[in-house]
Amino acid sequence: MVKALIVFILLLAPKAWALDVRNIEAERGYLLGQDLDIWHNKGEAALEADVLSGRFADSFIRSQEQFPGIGFGKGELWARFTLTNSGSETMELWLENKSPLADQVSFFMPLATGGYQIRHQGDSVDFKSREITYRMPAFAVTVPPGTHTYYVRTITAGSNMMALFLWQARSFEYHRWLDGVLLNSMLGILLSILAYNIFLAFSLGSRTYHLYSVFMFLMVCMQVCMAGLPVLFMDSSIGSWIANKGFLFLSNLTGMTAILVTSSFLNMKQFMPRWHSGLRLLLVMPCGIMILGLFVDYNMFAFISSTFAAIYCLFLIASSVQAVLRGYGPARYYTLAWFFVLGATVLNSLHFQGIVHPSFIVEFNSLPGAVMEGILMSLALADRVNFIRDKAERTIRTLNSELSQHITKVEKIVAERTITIRTILDNVRSGLLMVDSQGRILGGSSRSCQTLLGESSLEGQSFAGLIGLTGSDAALFRMSLEQVFSGLMPMEVALQQIPQSAKKGSQYLQLSANAIESPDGQVQSILFTIEDVTELRSRQIESRRHGVLIHILSDLSAFRQFIASSYESIQRLKKHLDERQRKFILHTLKGNSSVFKLHRVAKLIHRVEEKDVIGLAEVQQVEKEFVSFLQRHKKLLKTDWATISDEVSLSLAKLKEMEAIVASVGNPALSARVAKWMEEVNQPLIRSLISPMIASCKRTAKQLGKKISIRTLGDDIHTLNSQETAIIESLTHLLRNSVIHGIETEREALGKPAAGLIELSFTADEGALRIRLSDDGCGLNRKTWETAAQQRLLMSAKEASALDLQELVTRVVRSDFSTQKNLTMEAGRGIGLGGFLRSIEEAHGHYFLESKEGHGFSLDIHLPRRPRERLETAV
Repeated sequence: MVKALIVFILLLAPKAWALDVRNIEAERGYLLGQDLDIWHNKGEAALEADVLSGRFADSFIRSQEQFPGIGFGKGELWARFTLTNSGSETMELWLENKSPLADQVSFFMPLATGGYQIRHQGDSVDFKSREITYRMPAFAVTVPPGTHTYYVRTITAGSNMMALFLWQARSFEYHRWLDGVLLNSMLGILLSILAYNIFLAFSLGSRTYHLYSVFMFLMVCMQVCMAGLPVLFMDSSIGSWIANKGFLFLSNLTGMTAILVTSSFLNMKQFMPRWHSGLRLLLVMPCGIMILGLFVDYNMFAFISSTFAAIYCLFLIASSVQAVLRGYGPARYYTLAWFFVLGATVLNSLHFQGIVHPSFIVEFNSLPGAVMEGILMSLALADRVNFIRDKAERTIRTLNSELSQHITKVEKIVAERTITIRTILDNVRSGLLMVDSQGRILGGSSRSCQTLLGESSLEGQSFAGLIGLTGSDAALFRMSLEQVFSGLMPMEVALQQIPQSAKKGSQYLQLSANAIESPDGQVQSILFTIEDVTELRSRQIESRRHGVLIHILSDLSAFRQFIASSYESIQRLKKHLDERQRKFILHTLKGNSSVFKLHRVAKLIHRVEEKDVIGLAEVQQVEKEFVSFLQRHKKLLKTDWATISDEVSLSLAKLKEMEAIVASVGNPALSARVAKWMEEVNQPLIRSLISPMIASCKRTAKQLGKKISIRTLGDDIHTLNSQETAIIESLTHLLRNSVIHGIETEREALGKPAAGLIELSFTADEGALRIRLSDDGCGLNRKTWETAAQQRLLMSAKEASALDLQELVTRVVRSDFSTQKNLTMEAGRGIGLGGFLRSIEEAHGHYFLESKEGHGFSLDIHLPRRPRERLETAV
């Protein structure tokens, strides 16, 4: 009986529940909700013809909800509604389903000829097939006079819900326009917030703003998907994927960035370490959900993603509240923003589940909540900037206060130290004063300056005048000051141009200059340190004098031999010699004087060498300097200029008489011994001649920063005559040349031993004295000698290159060529070498010169000895 009653009611339902379309208001849409008969087909898809023929009429049940749906269930949802047109004219309406994420919506409209017209829309259907450009599925409905039954079917993954509205044509056009305005306005607000935050991210370089910009970008993309917009400008398959699973991936990525933004915004790592640890664990969840989404169906993926969204929103709200409670003001806006996000997310989820249906959620899903979240988050970030700025200002004020107190203390300490420093400066022997660019003394000089400079008032006076500089010396001083103040030269170089000593009467002053610069690097003044070194200088001179005397006494016999040789050289210079011979003799004298540390004599000879013409007056001046030195130290050295006190002279007649007596004995061995004795008595050992040279060369090498080793062989031989002695003494030129010009400084970089090797060997027999000098230095530069031959001897390049090295060097040195551009205390390979080679030729000797550039230099000398000469030389 009950079953029959239900069937009867269902048969009467289309007429009893028919909606008269003329009752639909012109300005509003009509929600069909409870005017629908709903059938949830959970099984296989029903054939449309079967449904339309009434085969499943018993399956339809009257809806009790305004928005009927099946949540995240499976299957297809059918709706049936009946419209009545009580008028005489056909009415044109629009049917809208406010569910933009539906995969397929099918509308079945009855035809006057019988049957149904079927139309399909949804994000899985090509957008071009839609009747109008609109993000919601919408169908034109024709309602002829009378009563008609219509069907709607929705098939979608996820929440399958019907929000069917009927609109009159004019009101639907306005509604569609208003929907576009509101949607575009809210999306425009989000895009504006995004653009503004991107600008701040790059302007401020803030990590928080960078993360928030990424979050807002993902949020905008997610809202575009939820509004059903991807299908408007993408292929249906791609747009459908983006609007469904793509949307869920975006949702999880948005959650991840929200977590990172919160961590940075609240500075959790520093101030909320426990919350930060929990947040790091929470960050793992969306990664796992997205991986899971690749394998599970859409409904499961959507359910898990929604659950995660609710969890992380609750977590972010709780952490923000905690930050507010600890006094972090900007977190208030932040907390409120996440309340909106949570509320929109929960309402949207409840709407999809068919539980609650707020109108703004039905129309725009969570977009209004996203807009409010964007606005509040931007306010929170701006408040954070103000909070940080206020905190920084408070910190600066606190630091300024502490700094002021510290400065006051420092000023007090500085004042006390200034008094102490002034007391110290006024009681030290060194003087400190400053001068300006004009050389005038500035105020603030130490009291010692008054004593050192002999003036009670120093300010404004010329410093050059007070230290005894006049004429060209004063002009040079002023020029050196100008170089320092101009800044055109490196400061170290400019300061070295300032004189480092001055003589004020009998007083010697030592000067040390330092530039005082302003913060911008400009020289303001020069600070001079002045010391009276008169006593120190006297002691240094005395110490050097003692050093010279000790050096001479260490080899007094060699020194006396040097004096005797020098006397002979001076006597030769007094004769009429050509200028070339004079220069060679003087050059040799200068070198040997330096060997025995007679620096005043060497410097005097150097000045004489610089003159174009060397006359008798200059020679006598040199001789006077020798005599003066010997007279000052006569008691100690016991050496006269003209004679050697411990020598005995024998006449040639007496020696011949002794030779005849020895010969009458008829003992050849005795005769040979007497001859050798006479040789040793009259001529020195070679060792005594070269030992001072070697010591001098080692000192020179040390001054030049070079390491050398000098080896000698056969230096126990006696010279046969004065000519041999002079030649050996002239070896000082070649030894010094090897040290100064031959041995390199950075030898290891050239693959050579660090110490340069110089070898000097002597061998002698009845027929000759042989000398060999060699070094492993850089050797002679042939190109330099060829250039000299072209310039000095007017040779062509071809002629110069055709000569062997010995012939080339011999010809060039005969023209007094030197590789040194300027004459110095250490000569070049030219003047000394030329004179030395000429002396060998004068002794009827010969030589062999060999050099390989980069590998060294050697000179072999052969000096003949005549038997008869031995006795005559001894005499």
